[in-house]
Amino acid sequence: MLYVDNESALLEIVKLYLERSGQFSVDTEPSVTSALSLLNTRTYDAVIADYQMPEMDGIEFLKKVRNSGNKVPFILFTGRGHEEVVIQALNEGADFYLQKGGDPKPQFAELSHKIRQAIQRRLMEKAVRISEERLSTILNSAQVGIILVDAGSHKIIQSNSKALELLSASENEVTGTICHKFICPSEEGKCPVTDLGQTVNSSERILIKKDGSQIPVIKTVVPIQIDNRNVLLESFIDISERKKAEKELLESEMRFRTLADVSLEGVMIHDKGVIVDCNPQFAAMFGYTQEEIVGRNGFDFMMTPESRDAIFHWGQRGFKGTIDIIAIKKDGTRFDGETAAAPINWHGKKHIIVQMRDITSRKENEKKFSSVFYRSPAVSIISNLETNAFIEVNDAAVNVSGFSRDEIIGKTAKDLGMFVHYEDRDTLLQAVCKDGKIRDVELQLRSKTGSIHTFLFSGELIQLGNCRYMLLQGIDITERKSTENEVKAAYEQLAAAEEELRAQYETLVKSERDLRESEERYRLLVERSPDAVILHASGRIVYANPASVSMLGAHRSENILGHSVLEFVHPDYRGIVSERVQIMTEKSQLVNLLEEKFLRLDGSSIDVDVAAMPVEYHGIPSVQVTFRDITTRKKAVAALRESEEKIRESEEFLRTVITGAKEGIIVYDRDLNIRLWNRFMEDMTGLMAADVVGENALDLFPFHKEIGNDLLMMQALEGNVGASSDFEFVIRATGKKGWAKSIFSPNHDAHGTIIGVIGMVRDITEQKRTEEALLLANKKLNLLSSVTRHDINNQLSVLRGYLTILEMKHSELSLNECLQKATNAVIRISTIIEFTKEYENIGVNAPAWHDCHALVEHAAIQTPLGQVVIKNDIPAGVEIFADPLIARVFHNLMDNAVRHGGKITTIRFSADESDGSHRMVCEDDGDGVPAQEKEKIFEREFGKNTGMGLFLAREILAITGISIRETGEPGKGARFEMMVPKAAYRRVDLKMNK
Repeated sequence: MLYVDNESALLEIVKLYLERSGQFSVDTEPSVTSALSLLNTRTYDAVIADYQMPEMDGIEFLKKVRNSGNKVPFILFTGRGHEEVVIQALNEGADFYLQKGGDPKPQFAELSHKIRQAIQRRLMEKAVRISEERLSTILNSAQVGIILVDAGSHKIIQSNSKALELLSASENEVTGTICHKFICPSEEGKCPVTDLGQTVNSSERILIKKDGSQIPVIKTVVPIQIDNRNVLLESFIDISERKKAEKELLESEMRFRTLADVSLEGVMIHDKGVIVDCNPQFAAMFGYTQEEIVGRNGFDFMMTPESRDAIFHWGQRGFKGTIDIIAIKKDGTRFDGETAAAPINWHGKKHIIVQMRDITSRKENEKKFSSVFYRSPAVSIISNLETNAFIEVNDAAVNVSGFSRDEIIGKTAKDLGMFVHYEDRDTLLQAVCKDGKIRDVELQLRSKTGSIHTFLFSGELIQLGNCRYMLLQGIDITERKSTENEVKAAYEQLAAAEEELRAQYETLVKSERDLRESEERYRLLVERSPDAVILHASGRIVYANPASVSMLGAHRSENILGHSVLEFVHPDYRGIVSERVQIMTEKSQLVNLLEEKFLRLDGSSIDVDVAAMPVEYHGIPSVQVTFRDITTRKKAVAALRESEEKIRESEEFLRTVITGAKEGIIVYDRDLNIRLWNRFMEDMTGLMAADVVGENALDLFPFHKEIGNDLLMMQALEGNVGASSDFEFVIRATGKKGWAKSIFSPNHDAHGTIIGVIGMVRDITEQKRTEEALLLANKKLNLLSSVTRHDINNQLSVLRGYLTILEMKHSELSLNECLQKATNAVIRISTIIEFTKEYENIGVNAPAWHDCHALVEHAAIQTPLGQVVIKNDIPAGVEIFADPLIARVFHNLMDNAVRHGGKITTIRFSADESDGSHRMVCEDDGDGVPAQEKEKIFEREFGKNTGMGLFLAREILAITGISIRETGEPGKGARFEMMVPKAAYRRVDLKMNK
């Protein structure tokens, strides 16, 4: 067996006790790593291990043994007796747990008993496992359900995994139950095999599951004998899927027939054009009965030759989408049909299923709508509500945008870069979806050439087929905001458009019917116009659309018809209006757009933009006046100026607050470029605002990505507030470093739009230093407790063991040998106690700055050097920030070199700088440190007779972040390098100090 313990004295005494009986041969190993290697190359009957060991504890050792697949009996033999350790050890697979201490005789007798018991138990478990695995392999290798049933009692003996899967039950739920009450529907006493003498061989039967449901199976029952016991071997195969497929096929055909018969559209199935079936709606669509067309080739009589060719090419493309055809009825009349088709398996043969609807009415409506749509002087656009793609635009939209119709159709406003503010599209879409329509929404659009136009849009949600679309109509109002030349050019275009409409109107008056239709179209456009429109003849109002009635404060048009148009013009503007009317009536000239004031019926005034032109109304020379209420806009402009002044005052106050804030405040734009950097951030990082404003935060401070702050910033841009975890920062440009915590929140503008991110930064450097000090103190307390309990207890066990050997009459060791080993244990206890006294002083006093040249000189005086020479090449004034016990470190380095250096003659101390770090070096010309011990020499358990000096040295240096390592070449001397952080190193000008 193998015994693993880092205490060499215990290894010796346990081996001595166990091997005295002659029953055990014990290998001992102080290293867990070496023990794991032995277990990989040798076979042991049992493993005994201590709990508390340097490389890893006994439970971690146990885990590695079990994870490697090794089931060797494992006994934890330790001085640590906490209940949680015992529970954890047993849970991880330990066979026994035995606590050290007490009388050695009964303790080692109990250990011997536990070893024998664990080995015997493991051998029995192995034999049972092999037997069970053999039988389980036989049953579970079959891919069908297998159940063994006692032929006399009809109780289920065993089931394989496939059978349990089919029954939806566990093995415990099945084993021991009567098969008639569980899996077989036959009544008790009427078993088809044992009672009725039937043969069950690949028969279709029913299997009852745990929940009572039934599944169809192919079942075979074979009587056999197992251990002189009559047993029924029942095997069965689930055929549920086959049954289900047969049922689904029948139901599918019935569903199709029902759906086709109740469909509002025509459905037909054909084989290379020959109609094999159709619903009544399809036959009626063509004026036939079903009997008249089934069996005939539809291509010969139901469509035009052009449509037949189009369908042929459509089929070659896989019937993608739909196709419009011209169909022929029985009476010879033709109609437009929309057709969809797809391959179908019909009675085991490939056919084509066709669905068709009559779209003649839709085509006619489209033609009517198209005439009005394309001739409208207003910009008219139809777009798909789901994809945002344009499906149609009129000539006015093409002219204003500068794009051709082909460039617009199928594209989105985003593709063409039309929206100056693309979020306006989302606002527009939300309004239409909510109310079904919009009125008088002002938007800015960009033309192909880059010019920006302002439009006043109205729109509605419309349904075409199965899709929803948005119809927008807009009037370009850029003119009133542009220069006079642009206004004049816009109105000349309007006059040309009106002249063209007048010519069209004069052509249409040839027919009374055409005239009525034209007037109706014009009336609808004006009636639905979002702008107010009135017509006046001889100074009297003869027509007013709903928008003008509402704008002038009337309830209906009769309230204003017949009134003088000047009644509604503010007195300040009546003179100029009269002149404009005279120009239009006498010279038939257009007049420029004018901003005026109108009077409502209640006497209140409104600001309006007015456009007018001469027209004929019922053959009478008249004037058409189009006007829009701009009162709200003018008030908004005034309010905006007042708001801007308040914002300036608010910004000044906010700037004062931010500058004096006791936390860091950073403002980022949407691209995470820094826009504000307050004074606290300047003090914290050493970076001035002028150095960082305009820079990208992620490029300037890469650590944001490493700690996940970039994700928090992106979430803030989506409207979420997030707090970072504590993070360490280092500003390379200034050398500033510390710990911080940030909160990122969205920055909104006055309209609630997120325009960036606000970051609040808290400096937690001092808090972190306090936490680290507390953690260090806790670490020292835990280590000190571990040392005083575990190591001293081990040495007491050794001491008791050798005292017991002294009491024995026959011992393999002499009296002097036993006394010497007992004395060594007492000395070891004394050393441990001295170590605890030294260790508890580490970190008690605050760190301070120490002159390294003086430390070397002082250590050289305190250390017995013999013939060894000290060379102190550390410049005077080089200081490090360290625990007051730093003097002990320099003394220990010299003492170790003298004690273990062998041929040593010189010890040299020096200081240098490498890669921005500062290094203190102690090197000698002695024997050096073997490669395999370069890290071990710093462990607490290494070199027990040296007072644990290097372990203490590392702990003392670690107080202020200084590390130590051995980098010398074996055989040429030792070299210890102390790496000092930048913050713990300085060089003092001694002359300045004087």
